[in-house]
Amino acid sequence: MADNKSNHTVLRNLLKTACIVALAYLLSALFIKPLAFSESTFMSLQDKRDFSVTDFFNTVANQRSVKTLDPNIIIVNIDTADRFDIAQIIDLLTLCEPGAVGIDATFNQPSGHDDALIEAISNCPGIVLAMTVTPDGETGDHRQKFRIDEKSFFQDQLPQLTYAAVNLPTKHEKSAVRKFPVYFEGARGTRVNSFAVAVAEKLDPVAIEELYERGRALEVINFPSREFIELEPSEIADNAESIRGKIVLLGALRDEGDQHPTPTEMSMPGVRIHAHAISTIIERQYFTQLTDAQNWIIALGLCFLLVYLNIAINLGIKGMVLRIIQVLMLYLIVRIGYYLFIEHRVITDFSLSFLMITFGLFACDTWIGLTTICQWGVKRLRTLHSRMAVARSRNNTQPTDT
Repeated sequence: MADNKSNHTVLRNLLKTACIVALAYLLSALFIKPLAFSESTFMSLQDKRDFSVTDFFNTVANQRSVKTLDPNIIIVNIDTADRFDIAQIIDLLTLCEPGAVGIDATFNQPSGHDDALIEAISNCPGIVLAMTVTPDGETGDHRQKFRIDEKSFFQDQLPQLTYAAVNLPTKHEKSAVRKFPVYFEGARGTRVNSFAVAVAEKLDPVAIEELYERGRALEVINFPSREFIELEPSEIADNAESIRGKIVLLGALRDEGDQHPTPTEMSMPGVRIHAHAISTIIERQYFTQLTDAQNWIIALGLCFLLVYLNIAINLGIKGMVLRIIQVLMLYLIVRIGYYLFIEHRVITDFSLSFLMITFGLFACDTWIGLTTICQWGVKRLRTLHSRMAVARSRNNTQPTDT
């Protein structure tokens, strides 16, 4: 008999918990969604529109004292180099026998010393030249199409060389760069590889095959705790042995027009962003992002646990205990999310869990208020019904006049 009563109590509490969790979800939709809630609610950001959960994890991870020096990529700064200087740099790099050379610059207009530049480029094996693309309509499956925007003026003269798009995808102007495109789709099924993909393919074609097998148009860049050797042109000769077999990227490190915010730095040169993207490909450090459905399942599950504890605990200090549990849950969500991000490269959206845990106890209080009001209303209706019944009874018992 006691077991049946206990089972009945558990079932009643589970049903009550499910109702309160549904109420918490409804409250979150009513009070938060219209206000454009996002993870930025929990962060102090200048631009609330531009925040991703990966920014928090990247920032924390990048503050680690241990940094990894990338073994495959070297950056050569060409801030002050003209075309003749760049030609000399390419000639010198060719003698150093790099695995690949990527030039993050477009030579869209002819100028002096072009002959020397073209000759140096033609003699350098494994070279990748930059172009830019611009949106040009949509395909049937709503994937954005692109057309070539800027390209080197000699591209038609040297069609045998590899050209790739250096565009960096962002949500809107001046927003952070978090991902790199695998390719840009053009008209009639043509494709233009991104700069990072084209350069990485020169060194490791197998890595590109694995990248294509993932079937994604965009990949998250692995930014934190990674550094690159950065050389001035005058330092190339002294580092010839280090350059052999490596990827060498030529780009401007201090050009104000090519600085972009990233999850780890407020301002990062484009060539360094490409280096991080190439490193992500070669090292196979891809991220797995949980779907919205998976994130909601986790959030609703944690909310369900908190609400059930609120119903089941019958202590005089229940309020304090629940608040402690709530804070611990929020802390563990961040810690586990960080662990998954760093150790397993899994991206979780902890903002949904924050949302449901925060509204869980609020929903409990709301539920108590609603049930109290309903009970009061039912009691008042019963009282009114009783009075009306008594009145009718008195009217029925009164003698009629003859």
